[in-house]
Amino acid sequence: MKDLWPEDIGRSLVKPPKVILEEQGSILASRTTGIVQAVVDVLDNSAYKQFYGKVIGEEDTEFLFRYSLYAAGLSYRTPIILISHSIALYPVHIFIDGGAEDERRYTDAGFETHIYFMGDQESVAATAESAEDFERALAIAFSNRKVGKIINSLISQSV
Repeated sequence: MKDLWPEDIGRSLVKPPKVILEEQGSILASRTTGIVQAVVDVLDNSAYKQFYGKVIGEEDTEFLFRYSLYAAGLSYRTPIILISHSIALYPVHIFIDGGAEDERRYTDAGFETHIYFMGDQESVAATAESAEDFERALAIAFSNRKVGKIINSLISQSV
């Protein structure tokens, strides 16, 4: 049988957002000696996809992931970031709980942002055009005071 597929199949030079999230989860687990871990879940609920697609002005989003902090010793898990992207991987949209201060941090770093509400919770959506931009956006999300408080609280309760 003759192979008709191009030679470059499976040789992507672009790092997918999910892989970057998983790598950062490994780093977090290492830095907290495994007390706090990060978990990436694929969300396939179409209602979620439609809601977040409308936030960023798209009809629907093809891939939606939830990034949660998890402390096994406490059986505690809390989402801190949602991301969405199309089959093309980039741009990727990052959704975090936060208000005007978080939006300003993203816009000051050159990201396109949107403010939206989940119930009465003000949240921010930012758009990253490349893997490098996504890493910069994640650094901003990870440095959010709320995220730091959660991680420090989980560590102190687990020791």
